[in-house]
Amino acid sequence: MDNLADFLYNSFPNCKISYLAEGDDSIAYMVGEDIFRFPKQPSGYKNYIFESKLTQFLKSECLLNVGVPEIFTNQANGIYYSQHRALKGHKWNFQTINSMSQKQRQNFIYSIVDVLLNLAKTNISKLQKAVPELCIKSAVDITLNTDHLDYLANFFTPNEIQTIQTRYYSAKNNLKTESQKVLLHNDFTGNNVLIDTSSGQITGIIDWCNSMIGSPLIDFCKLYNPVHNDLLVDLLSEYNFRAKTNIKIDQINELEIFNLTNVILLDNLDYVHLEIKANKMRMLLGNKYN
Repeated sequence: MDNLADFLYNSFPNCKISYLAEGDDSIAYMVGEDIFRFPKQPSGYKNYIFESKLTQFLKSECLLNVGVPEIFTNQANGIYYSQHRALKGHKWNFQTINSMSQKQRQNFIYSIVDVLLNLAKTNISKLQKAVPELCIKSAVDITLNTDHLDYLANFFTPNEIQTIQTRYYSAKNNLKTESQKVLLHNDFTGNNVLIDTSSGQITGIIDWCNSMIGSPLIDFCKLYNPVHNDLLVDLLSEYNFRAKTNIKIDQINELEIFNLTNVILLDNLDYVHLEIKANKMRMLLGNKYN
């Protein structure tokens, strides 16, 4: 991170620079009013090219309030980055939402549901022609050997592992019946959804690098926090009413346990990030069974 900060300070000496957020595959800074994102792996810049194509389509076809990032490289030191220009707003967390007034919170819920419904209405056929790299993924895609569940012993008690195994295979079987396919952001978190904290309205959405076509359940997983699940209850109520669907919070819980098990078993995160995922898993299990 230090060399990226140095690069920004040297390149933009007259701008205010501040650290914004870090994800599994990228690091973000605010430079003036612009958002700069840097891939953690050199090949990650290809994701930014994909993101730029996708957001251009969304801006013109879905009329979503998304920034279309420009892709740059500094040949001298091999640094690649994407730049969102003047994309205003602040990242949020569940404490921020809980501190909002009833009107602000309602505006936030309406804004989130508006985005998800717009994504669900996207013309998939037209989108795939514009962005052929976009993948279609089942809610239960597995790219790992699930026989290695003993790896969970690094993070959980034997009783917790038994519960995880039961829920994992239950989710795998139940989610196979999920047939609806929509465009997904696939990382719908507070780091990527920017809001105006005074109104609660969404002002922008970033990091479309992981977007795909799949079950709408997947985006709701990112909005699920076991400690603050009242937000998801309200979101599902509004979404189900407007989309005429019947998504239940238990389905989200089930899928999130499945997803977190996959992430932990992939063993491609550093220990700190794995422990964060494990803590969320403990909360999910506690919320469901304790």
